[in-house]
This record gives sequence, structure tokens and C-alpha cells, in this order.
Amino acid sequence: MTSVNLQIKLDSELAASARELAKSMGFDVPTAVRMFIAQFVKERKLPFVPSEPDPFYSRENMDFLRKSLEQIEAGRCEKKTIEELDQMAK
Repeated sequence: MTSVNLQIKLDSELAASARELAKSMGFDVPTAVRMFIAQFVKERKLPFVPSEPDPFYSRENMDFLRKSLEQIEAGRCEKKTIEELDQMAK
């Protein structure tokens, strides 16, 4: 059987996350891609159900969380109890 090279372009953050996850599972990204393609061909469908991305991990929310963390680390925050927050929401 002849081998061929397959090139794909990925966002650098996605590629880094994929490398890290694959390594934690004991293999590399090319192996993960081969596993995906083998299952894709065998089942003749995607081996997962596509879903909407979790909005928690959106770029906007991650930026907001980073900014909030910077404010906390700089001491620019106020502590409130749940009860105080409930009162503020009314």
C-alpha cells in the first residue's frame, strides 16, 4: 500500500491543545488523525455528533475572564456575599 502525505492548516492554539491532549493519551496528533480517518471510512459517517461550541469557551468570554483575573490579582475587586449580589440584582 502506498502512503501519501496529508497537510491541514489549524489555528496554532488548537494545534497546541491537540498535541497536549494526544500526548496525555499516549499518542501524537498524526496518529489521532489516522484514527479519525480510519473510523470515518469504516463507519461512513463522522465518528462523533457535531455540536455547537460551548459559549463558555468563546474568545470573548475567555478575554473577559482574563481581564477579571488581572483585576483580582491587582487587588481591584470587591468581595460580596451571594445575598449581597442577590440584593444588587433586584
